[in-house]
Amino acid sequence: MTLKSVDLLVEDLNPPQVHIKGLDGKSQAPSSGKRKLPPPPSKRRGADAPTASTAPDPRKHYFDDGEIGRGGMGAIRIAVDQRLHRRVAMKTFESKPKADSNLVRRFIDEAQITGQLDHPNIAPVYELAFDQGQTPAFFTMKLVQGKDLDALLAELGDDRLTSANLERLVQILLKACEAVSFAHSHGVIHRDLKPANLMVGSHGQVYVMDWGLALVRTGKRAYDPAQERQRAVGTPAYMAPEQASGRVEDIDERTDVYGLGGILYAMLTAKAPHAAGNAYAALEKARRGKVKPPAEVVKDRQLPPELRRITRKALATRRIDRYTTVTELQQELQQFLRGGGWLETRTYAKGDEIICEGDDADEAFIVVEGTCEAFKMVGKKRVSLRRMGPG
Repeated sequence: MTLKSVDLLVEDLNPPQVHIKGLDGKSQAPSSGKRKLPPPPSKRRGADAPTASTAPDPRKHYFDDGEIGRGGMGAIRIAVDQRLHRRVAMKTFESKPKADSNLVRRFIDEAQITGQLDHPNIAPVYELAFDQGQTPAFFTMKLVQGKDLDALLAELGDDRLTSANLERLVQILLKACEAVSFAHSHGVIHRDLKPANLMVGSHGQVYVMDWGLALVRTGKRAYDPAQERQRAVGTPAYMAPEQASGRVEDIDERTDVYGLGGILYAMLTAKAPHAAGNAYAALEKARRGKVKPPAEVVKDRQLPPELRRITRKALATRRIDRYTTVTELQQELQQFLRGGGWLETRTYAKGDEIICEGDDADEAFIVVEGTCEAFKMVGKKRVSLRRMGPG
């Protein structure tokens, strides 16, 4: 099932303005060393200023090679840049003459925010172009040859849970964590993390896509929260409770941790955490924050206990119970790959007996933290045989 992003409420805003916004959430005036966006034709001066009828078409040096996707604001097309002789992805803005100012701002924000996040796992933006006036026409970005994680999971089917495939999927998620952690370091919260927004390239590249709902934070305060308060923005099947309830002031890094946990949940179960018959039913489930444990969804296969535990923590209803940062989640996933992740983690108090001579030999143990002692009793005397630490 393909899950679409939804914005369940629409509100009227002021007329759109072309602006350059930094990742601190503030509009920035371009420095003398940078090119500024051209003013609309009506405000240009001089005899050589083009009129609306003579202004150059921003698409003229691109050859259209067909549509590959469609979203709420327009289409995604393959285009050939005839100046550089390369194929690019072109995201077009398609709207009525009086475009919804909120959509205009979102489209520009997506291009500008993505363009400022220079990371190997975030597809770079090449150009943001405007039609006559202040309406955005399109932006171009790297064309990723591959498939999204949603399609990859559907292709793998039940084979996704084999040891080799599951480890490959965790590696994909780790690369996504790298991108999201980098964005967080620049004050950007993605807010729409789901398998459909992870692109897996033909040679193993991983890209976190679709930053159209990204929220820019300044310090401890969300960027311009008044615009979205009481709105559910994102994909309900993967939303964190605070996001589904429209509590924009509570959205932070842990909201994206929830989204990454939702992707891990889909890897284990082939279902979204809040899968439902429609968006509103999924939204209600997301608000409650109750997620069916992976082991109850997949009853015919043994799921790695550590991945089940990591998933539960990332999808905790209360933010305080989740991983504080994406880095913490990343470290736990790396530990799973290093070994022992297919085994259940148990904690014993000092003095507890783990196993005694004569017990059934149906378990193996690896010390993860602390020490344990092998000993025997000679009469009433305890004789230590060996002390064992982690590993």
